[in-house]
Amino acid sequence: MTAFAAALVLPPWPCPNCRSAKFGAVWRDLMTDGEANVGTLMVRCPETGQDFATGIETDQLSLQRTPAFNGTIHCPICGVAHSWSKIDAWLREAPEVDKAPA
Repeated sequence: MTAFAAALVLPPWPCPNCRSAKFGAVWRDLMTDGEANVGTLMVRCPETGQDFATGIETDQLSLQRTPAFNGTIHCPICGVAHSWSKIDAWLREAPEVDKAPA
């Protein structure tokens, strides 16, 4: 499991040890029904201009805290290995799931 794959675990709010209003705003933005909003890390194929998923799932705060990196990824669109970095990627959030009573 990579660092990206692990979802961020946040303390219950209000956290007695977390006095920062900024942290509270980040926490509220990330949380929906007690779970971090996890999405898929996306990059763009430089040959075709189409977006594709890297297969890495993470949340926005974990992505922001990840140090800069460079790597290569096999593109499922054109079949070529492309270089990419953290600044080339963005997070596509998972679609909202209706939680209607059964």
